[in-house]
Amino acid sequence: MLALQNYMLPKASPSTASHPMFPLALHLSSLPSQNNPLINPSARLPAGVSSVALKAVAQHPELAAIGTGAMAPPASGGGAASDANMGSGAFNPSVFKRLPATRHLVCGAALLALGAAGSGTLKFSPQIRFKGNHLIIPSNMTAGTISNMLVGAFPQFAAQGAEDFAEFREDSTGGMWDLDPCDPGQTISCSATSVAAQTVTAAIVGEAADQKSYTPLRSALKRVGIPSTAVGAGATVTIPIAPQVGFKPRKLVLTLANVTGLIINSWLIGINPVFVSGDPVPAVAMSEFAQELWFDLDEAHIGNQIAFQVNNPTAGGLTFSGGLLGDVNPADAARVAQR
Repeated sequence: MLALQNYMLPKASPSTASHPMFPLALHLSSLPSQNNPLINPSARLPAGVSSVALKAVAQHPELAAIGTGAMAPPASGGGAASDANMGSGAFNPSVFKRLPATRHLVCGAALLALGAAGSGTLKFSPQIRFKGNHLIIPSNMTAGTISNMLVGAFPQFAAQGAEDFAEFREDSTGGMWDLDPCDPGQTISCSATSVAAQTVTAAIVGEAADQKSYTPLRSALKRVGIPSTAVGAGATVTIPIAPQVGFKPRKLVLTLANVTGLIINSWLIGINPVFVSGDPVPAVAMSEFAQELWFDLDEAHIGNQIAFQVNNPTAGGLTFSGGLLGDVNPADAARVAQR
């Protein structure tokens, strides 16, 4: 616990101490990581703790952060919550929108080549049970429309009609869509038309039923810069990143001016894929202007690599550059600070 205190953990608000599940959060914080079900979902429930009580802690941002050791209990003496310590590396969870209990991941689509005034079917093939809630058709696409969105054979539009690509740009807040769950073996599909000849790319962000629950932020947000990498015309390159502490990516931010036209074929953490399908994702979908794209990815442990495989289908050279936002393992950070 001393090591965590040295990491300058933020303190929960005084009102949290009055929550009926506050004692349980304190108890969980005293358990070894392998025995703490908030950190290790396969751990047994502590004696006398019900799954309902554990869920109540997990769904309360500050209680969950206390229970996992990412936040200190409220300071004694009460008083209004203060942001005075924000400059010391502490984070205020109210600044960030907490994801629901289910992890959010991204699903790419098979590339769809269309001629001028052409039409075809845009297909997404998730390999785990996946419930999409945000369609992205990147801003570098020229004008077009989608219609007849289906999950399997089930229609997702409430009436017949078509919508413009522009409504689903990465910088739009209007691309939200509560799709039906899609099981492996099914596809999410829609009809797409294009005014000009182009290869249509797209992605869907959604809830992944992969048996891994959402993990609350464990620390203040940290950043990892992606090495700026030239990608020649028609070339495919792999870009590795090696975090020096346990790092759990929550957001990818790419430089729009550099990556327009690039395709991310795969994104790996260690050997684990981030994408829920084998199809590519347009890099523009993750630009600095993208809205509502917070994920919950696997942790890159010390010794793991975070790797992007990027393809440039254009006729000119481009550059892949940007950064990752995420939280770090407090124990790793404390060890580094003590060296």
